[in-house]
Amino acid sequence: MAIATLNFFSSSLRKQTAFNIILPEIEGHNGPFPVFYLLHGLSDDYSMWQRKTSIGRYVQMLPLIVVMPDGGRGFYCDAEEGFAYESAIVRDLIPFVDRMFHTVAEKRGRCIGGLSMGGYGALKLALKFPELFASANGHSGAYGFGHGLWRAEETEFARITGPNPIGGPNDCFALAQAALTKLSAWIAARAIFCSTTTARFTSIWTRWESRTSISKRWARTTGTTGTSTFKARCVFTPSIWASPNQKCGLEVVLWERGHPARTGREAAL
Repeated sequence: MAIATLNFFSSSLRKQTAFNIILPEIEGHNGPFPVFYLLHGLSDDYSMWQRKTSIGRYVQMLPLIVVMPDGGRGFYCDAEEGFAYESAIVRDLIPFVDRMFHTVAEKRGRCIGGLSMGGYGALKLALKFPELFASANGHSGAYGFGHGLWRAEETEFARITGPNPIGGPNDCFALAQAALTKLSAWIAARAIFCSTTTARFTSIWTRWESRTSISKRWARTTGTTGTSTFKARCVFTPSIWASPNQKCGLEVVLWERGHPARTGREAAL
């Protein structure tokens, strides 16, 4: 396993930036290798995954490249007033890594994840650019950012999202709704399930309206009580239900009080 820090010029940021990279050294395996893009949190930088976790030990025997970029305090967004960290990842970093290293340079060879700000960034980028990532995950993600639920009144973050972020390009809830609507239409068009099941999933997924209304609907559906707010996690993941020409599926998990309430899976977007 080799570890390096690389500096390169990002056209989107209009400045030099850096990332750490872990490269596999596995006897008999010369690549190409898939790449895991691992995003840091608000108070961290690109070095923190190696300084404060055992990421190197976890991947040392895996045929996997891990890229840990720097996202500043920009929430991996193209700020209304500030740096374009989203474009720095999508337009600059990924092509640079694919040019410089022996990667699987397509969707099936990329995944993305992160912590807190990075968890939000990973899910947002996967929802906005499903053609780039086969899998996404977030740990303690700040998914309310961009939806007016997380420190929206602070000037630093208002400069990123603008004055009216809800429903915009950085709103994970709006991006999830668009993905689910597209997915439910995909299901209905192909009649994968029996008509009753298709109708139920289509009805539920296309009625992603507000935290309150969806909690009530899912409470009725799952037999739970109360109207506590559900949290949403959308994960692109390989699916055994996918058609032969599809590479991954979309798993949607709604959470209440920290426990999975219900899971729906279907073929890729």
